[in-house]
Amino acid sequence: MITITLFKELDYKSTKTKAKNVLKSVSNLVLILSSSYESKVTQTFSLELKTFGNSNFNALDEHLARQDEAEEELSTIYKAFNALSVNDRKILYLKYLDQHKKPDFMIMTELGYSESQFYNLLDLAIIKFAHAYKFGELLEYEK
Repeated sequence: MITITLFKELDYKSTKTKAKNVLKSVSNLVLILSSSYESKVTQTFSLELKTFGNSNFNALDEHLARQDEAEEELSTIYKAFNALSVNDRKILYLKYLDQHKKPDFMIMTELGYSESQFYNLLDLAIIKFAHAYKFGELLEYEK
């Protein structure tokens, strides 16, 4: 008997890893957006953007470009996040986005879930986020 597979099998482990990495990047993106321009005064009393590397050329342009990229990526993440159900958003927010990081057991208690319920719901929410992010760009399939 011949079986036809219409859809490839999802590689849950790789997909979850990619989605978690995107969610964990939010705090760094917010930091980039909130960073202000530091300036330094040169010997000729002109102002330049303070840099911490060897090159000082186009530092302001580079900083602005990084902020634009961070804003675009953050907007994409928020769009995918907001496409989820309230329960999925809540569990992902508390686990990955809340500035006041809590251990998993505190999140479980706050939400009223047992350990197995919490991790099952967390895994499902992560997979749903992977589907919603850039139309499934984070999805990995078995080869």
